[in-house]
Amino acid sequence: KEVSKFLKSQFLDGIDLQLTQNMLGQLSDFDTMIFVAQKSHKSDMTRILAEDAAEREMYEDWEGSFQAYERLLDSRLSNEDEGGNIPAQKGLLRSLLKLGRLDSVLNQAYGMSTQGLSETTDICNELLPSAVEAAWRLGKWSVLDKLVNESSGETAFDADARYQLEFGRTLRNLHSGSTADVVTSLTAARDSVMSSLSGAARVSYTQSYPCLVQLHALREVEEFSLSLETGEKRDQSLDHVVSSSEWRDRLSITIPDATGSNAIINSRLAISRLMDDPSIEGGMWLDVGKLSRKGRLYQVAEHSLAQADVSLSKCLMKEMKSSTTVSALTSESMGKLKLQFAKLKHSIGESTTALKIIEDEIPTKIFQMNDSELQSFFASGTSESEEVIGRRILQATEWIVCGGLRGAAEIKNRYQTVLKLVPSWERAHFHFAKYLDSRLSEVGPPQGAENNIGSTIASNKLRHEYLIDSITHYGVALTLGEKHVYQALPRMLAMWLEFTSQTCSASDPEVYESQDQMNKIINSFASKIPEHVFYTALPQLISCVVHENEETSKNVALILRNVLARYPGQAMWSCGWLRFSKNDMKKKAGDEIFASAIKKLRRTPNGKIMEGVLSTSKSIFTFFINLAE
Repeated sequence: KEVSKFLKSQFLDGIDLQLTQNMLGQLSDFDTMIFVAQKSHKSDMTRILAEDAAEREMYEDWEGSFQAYERLLDSRLSNEDEGGNIPAQKGLLRSLLKLGRLDSVLNQAYGMSTQGLSETTDICNELLPSAVEAAWRLGKWSVLDKLVNESSGETAFDADARYQLEFGRTLRNLHSGSTADVVTSLTAARDSVMSSLSGAARVSYTQSYPCLVQLHALREVEEFSLSLETGEKRDQSLDHVVSSSEWRDRLSITIPDATGSNAIINSRLAISRLMDDPSIEGGMWLDVGKLSRKGRLYQVAEHSLAQADVSLSKCLMKEMKSSTTVSALTSESMGKLKLQFAKLKHSIGESTTALKIIEDEIPTKIFQMNDSELQSFFASGTSESEEVIGRRILQATEWIVCGGLRGAAEIKNRYQTVLKLVPSWERAHFHFAKYLDSRLSEVGPPQGAENNIGSTIASNKLRHEYLIDSITHYGVALTLGEKHVYQALPRMLAMWLEFTSQTCSASDPEVYESQDQMNKIINSFASKIPEHVFYTALPQLISCVVHENEETSKNVALILRNVLARYPGQAMWSCGWLRFSKNDMKKKAGDEIFASAIKKLRRTPNGKIMEGVLSTSKSIFTFFINLAE
């Protein structure tokens, strides 16, 4: 008994237990040796498991940390003083939360609290934040209300625990309709995050990232609470929040996750359950699946899309019960879901399955319809919009082109059908132009033609058509958006400048006609395509300011004039050297470009200042040249 009491004391801390055992062996005190051996094994294993659990948690190996904490809490290793197990118990619940095992969190929290009721109630308070988070994520509002009411002494909690409690209290207040209390709890939650952020920001962005995500989650709940105050326009206000660009962009700054470690995903799921609106949950999982697929997280994408399918199916059944029609939003979401499933299949190598999924959803007769027939088809009450079907056709067509599965005429017809359905879609115009561009190299040059792009294009009527159509659709894509600017603009300019540099012969008047037509197209795009888009290709344009074709030279000068007049302070450094070129024609072109830009600036309200900059730029360049010499 005395030996046992001695071992329970702190006298062995810091002592070399191996040396102690050797000494006891010399004294033939075998009973004490056994107790010391147990103490040594117990102390070492506890320390090793605690370090292993902390390391796995640091590397976000939540399954590994859960198992390590579980071994650490084994009855053979746990302290008789239950308070010593609190860090391991909290770590176990944290791991379960990250793994999405929410029911287990509540069961474990209640079980661990019951063990210590005979001695102390501190354990329950320590485990309360994890239990609160599990309750609101499960949508168990009665349990959440009970847990929040039981919380006391919150000043003893750290910042993360206070955030968990205040976030849970915020959702409880939303559920009960206490708008004033929502503001108070939101402020308290935000204060707890800011106290953590102020310290984490001094270390690294990686340390700050979780706090930033928590602030975004609070902002989403705040926007949702404000939409509830709009009264009769509540549904309209909520739809506006969900469809806003901020709401969509928040997911893109987070790491896609399907287990529950993403604060924004968890908050949206809670909002969806608060409103009993599965469309919010379905749309969210659809976005997560898309982001995961693009990030090559295929398992997460598959899980997310399956969750989206379940949620949107609930929404569909709910609408069918209330009315005989399905809303356009639900129908569009279901169409996007099928498209994402197909893209996922294609990404993992199941190309045939992916193509079949999409092709089965495309009405075959749609490819034979003209514009009026298409309008009648969609006006007759089809369940899907032109955009959904157009996106489906375009994706299938791209896969068909990559696989070489159809002929050129059919593929061209499919692209044209997409443009009839969605004429203002930048991506459709870009990919059609890209396909026509690829056909230029596939259409064989005539016998005896020189082996270069210019001569083969100039001697083939079909190639002229492909060339002009390709440039046209590249240009239209650039007028509609800037997503493909670094692919479309350089290629469009290269095709135009190269084709118009070909010499026209009397035996081939079609070349002159095609060049004239192309210059007219570029001239129209000079005013339609934004100046900042052309700014990205200034070196390419400046290099061709003197061109074999007079009309081409005029168009190049026109584009440079527009860019220089729009961004004089930036573009003059690229264009200014033309005025000091040793080539007289380039020097003359540079002077004309600056003169026309100055003239254009005079017609603008605030152009006088920049007009002076361009007027004096020549003397500035002269000064720098003299300084360099």
